[in-house]
Amino acid sequence: MSQSINAKLRASHLIRLIDGIRVIGPDFERFGGMLMEQLLGIPLTHRGLNVLGFPVGGDVDTHSPDGTWVAEYSAETAYFAKDMPKATKDLNHALAKKPDAREVVLLSAQKRVSAAEQRFMAKARARPDMQGRTVQILDSRDIAAMIVDHLLTSDRAVSLLGPYLPVLEQLRDEQAATLQVPSPGEGALDRPAIDAAFEAELTKSPCLVVSGHGGAGKSVAAAAFAKRRVDAYHNQLWLKGTDVPSVESLNAVAMVRAGDSRNVAYLLKSRPTLLIIDDVDLDLALDKLAALCGPGSHIIVTSRRDGGYVPPPFDEAEAREVVNRDIVEPCPDEVFQVIWDAVGGHPLTYGLINGTVRNGASWADIREDCRVIGELPDRSDRLANRLLARALNVMGRELAFFLWVGKADCDRGFAVRVLSPVGLRKLNDACLTTPDWPNVVRLHDVVFASLQTLAVDLPEVAGAFTDQLAAYIEEAATYGDGLPFWTVSQSLDVRLRAAISAGDRRSAFVYALLETSPSASLDPDLLEDPSAMVDRILATSGDRVPAINTMAVIETIEAGYLYRKTRDGKTAAETALASQMPVFDRLETDCRLTIQQHAELEHHRGKALLRLGEKSAAIAHFEAVLAGSHPLNESRLQLVKLVARDPKKAAEVETMTRALLEGFGGRGDVTTSVFLAAVESLPWHDAPWRHDLIKMHGPTIEDVL
Repeated sequence: MSQSINAKLRASHLIRLIDGIRVIGPDFERFGGMLMEQLLGIPLTHRGLNVLGFPVGGDVDTHSPDGTWVAEYSAETAYFAKDMPKATKDLNHALAKKPDAREVVLLSAQKRVSAAEQRFMAKARARPDMQGRTVQILDSRDIAAMIVDHLLTSDRAVSLLGPYLPVLEQLRDEQAATLQVPSPGEGALDRPAIDAAFEAELTKSPCLVVSGHGGAGKSVAAAAFAKRRVDAYHNQLWLKGTDVPSVESLNAVAMVRAGDSRNVAYLLKSRPTLLIIDDVDLDLALDKLAALCGPGSHIIVTSRRDGGYVPPPFDEAEAREVVNRDIVEPCPDEVFQVIWDAVGGHPLTYGLINGTVRNGASWADIREDCRVIGELPDRSDRLANRLLARALNVMGRELAFFLWVGKADCDRGFAVRVLSPVGLRKLNDACLTTPDWPNVVRLHDVVFASLQTLAVDLPEVAGAFTDQLAAYIEEAATYGDGLPFWTVSQSLDVRLRAAISAGDRRSAFVYALLETSPSASLDPDLLEDPSAMVDRILATSGDRVPAINTMAVIETIEAGYLYRKTRDGKTAAETALASQMPVFDRLETDCRLTIQQHAELEHHRGKALLRLGEKSAAIAHFEAVLAGSHPLNESRLQLVKLVARDPKKAAEVETMTRALLEGFGGRGDVTTSVFLAAVESLPWHDAPWRHDLIKMHGPTIEDVL
């Protein structure tokens, strides 16, 4: 199991991947072949396709070049039925067609039935023709786990498997992936000569330095090159120069894909990876970067220092194309000449002028701006400042928002909440944003840099933005499907940590960082004494205690246990947890808590007792939740798992399992994760009620899994 991904996030990924794997259908064989090739990292031979796209019969589905490793794939829904005849047929076929096979892997898109698999494996091991051979069965959960643990951080694997398993691309896009190469933008000019120059330079050295002043098109050229060479690399990564103060620091930089992280320096050595470091610090030792690259890996560095490849500026035709884009009245020749004389072929300037005119400025205004800056040495930067200053009257709040965020990009959901779709359209229409992944809004880096010079002219609204962030996180954490909570928490991680460092320990901020940080990399400063947190809750006036406050206390206890278990061992973690148990009693005394908050406290007290080895006491608390005024399905699920093997509790297990399955979807409030966990916990012994439930809820189970 990957140790670099949050356990709750990993479980969520598994559920969604299992769902997708179950519905791949006839394409499962192609999917399986690509999956095994990516996992093994060696070329495999796959059965061909006929003119209609169907597999050619006769040979095995996949085999190694020497025939010692064989795989067969099946999407049949009854794969694990009775004596597993399909698996037996596939095993017979593999041994008949590949007599040298020593390892046979059978992949099924279905969820295993343990009893049926055990009978099959026992018979297989007893076969004379299986002596000296092994057979392994991988079900939908095994496949999902291998993807999460080994392939989720490979952009190439995601791209290859994504057409058959779309949820993979959704996980990559929805979760706040880091280091992704941004799109060059739909309006970016096609400049094939620059691509060819990049290609030629990278044949000489694995590290290419692209030089030029800000806005010269270095970043767009690098992003365009990456887009056109996407099939050449397993991963394409983008780092800001400020994140790489030294070559050695790359050993500490993590790439995150769908919540899972990998070391960048390791990726460069271990798989073909393209790393782009944008706008590097002048002190970075560029000569040492090439040594980081393994076979097939390259590093492209953009820099404002002298030396390296310099992208050519726009010629007049390119400049006219950009400055006149989507404008009713094209730039007059005499004004264009003034612009050209002032800034030459500086690419970004023509985009900014285009946006400024589409936002209401006249060509006369542009001519005057160019005249004023015409005698200055840094004319392009000065013109960018003047053009941005013209936008303050119509989008001052939008620009102040990004100054508050503290970086050029922000989670789109939160940006829409604060700025509204109208505000984002204003930024786009002014050509201040650059296209990025669907869940991100990004300003052009040069535009963001110009904001610093205009800070005193921007409205003072930082306090309001911070309040809106707290409210948005609280809403996302307590309602909905949880995805907006994860994306905003990870996107604004720096802002959240800055708030806490400044003493703003609002429950929403603490809860967000605790919930989304892997135990191994958790900042211990977040782990406040839960008793002190309760002191504040009890001392605060009001008719109610916000749910996020009790959630933060509970998460502090749970995250603290997992952190200490990882760092100090289970005994130390249990000792600390035992000392925190009175916190539950103190919170229970607050009469302002809702019945739901009381139930959640009782439930998590039960989970804590379970971790302390007090199973009987834990069961008693879960039972108390179900007997109370606000029974929780999570407590019902815990009891199903804890007492499923107790013959005396068989009737209760049946009743609780029925409630969990019947309460899903439009019939009740059972969440998808609880429903799937309940299905997974169904006892596989021969119980009539089990068969009744499967028959009754089979279509729903098939739809969800």
